Amino acid sequence: MSSRSPSSVMPVTQPQGGVKTTGRLLRWIVVALLIVSVIVTMAYTALSIYIATQLVYVPQKPLYATPASLGLQFKYVTFPSRVDQVQLKGWYIPGVLPNGHLTSQRTIIMVHGTGANRADKSAGLLNLSGELARHGFAILSFDMRGTGESPPAPLSLGYFEQRDVLGAVDFLRSGPIPYPALGRTHIIGGWGVSMGAATLLMATAQEPAIRAVVSDSAYADIIPILEREVPKGGHLPPSFTPGALIAANVLYGMDF
Repeated sequence: MSSRSPSSVMPVTQPQGGVKTTGRLLRWIVVALLIVSVIVTMAYTALSIYIATQLVYVPQKPLYATPASLGLQFKYVTFPSRVDQVQLKGWYIPGVLPNGHLTSQRTIIMVHGTGANRADKSAGLLNLSGELARHGFAILSFDMRGTGESPPAPLSLGYFEQRDVLGAVDFLRSGPIPYPALGRTHIIGGWGVSMGAATLLMATAQEPAIRAVVSDSAYADIIPILEREVPKGGHLPPSFTPGALIAANVLYGMDF
C-alpha cells in the first residue's frame, strides 16, 4: 500500500506592488480632498469678505438743494459724533413763529435713511424739515457718517450711526450756538425714517435729553432684512449671508 504526502495549502499574498499602489491612491485621495476643502473655504471666505465690503461701503449722494430753496434761513454746522468724534455736516434751521420771528426753543433732530442724506429727495426730508420749521420747530438736519457731506465711513445700519445722533444731542446741549441771539434750545425731539428711525430709537434709549420721537418705518431686527436683501444684492445663495455678517464683524466691528 503506497503512502501519499498530505496536501498543503499555500497562503495567497497580494503582490508588494499592489499594496504600495493602494496606499498611494488613498494618500492622493486624502490630499485631493484637503486641497478641495481649502479651495472651497478660501472661496467662501473671499466671497463673504466681498459681500461684506459691498454691504458697508455705499456711494455718497450729493445734496440736491438747501433750505434756502424753501425761502428759509439756516446755517451750516459741523459737530463730532459721540465716542469716535467723526466730524458730521449739517444744517441748523431756526423755527418760524406765527409773527415771523425766529426761535430755537424746540429743536427736532432729523435722521435720514440708508444711502441718503439730510436733503433726501425721495423721502421728502428737506420739504418736511421746512414744514416743521414753519410750524415753530427748529431743525437740526445732518448727514450721518458715510453719507452726504460727512466723511466716508462704513455703513453699519445704526450700530455706529447712533453715535452720530448722540453727537447731535451733544451739539445742541453744549456746542456752539448757531444763532446766539436765539439762545440754546430747551427741548429736543427726533424724527427718523427707516434706518434713521431705528438709529434714533437706539440713541434715545441711551439719551434722556431726547424728549419725543417720531419713528417712521424703523426695523426692530436687522438680521431678517439682511437675510432677504444680501442674497438679492450679491446674486449669491443665502448660504453666503452668515459668512458676510461674520466678515463685517471681524473687519469692521459691526455686530448686527
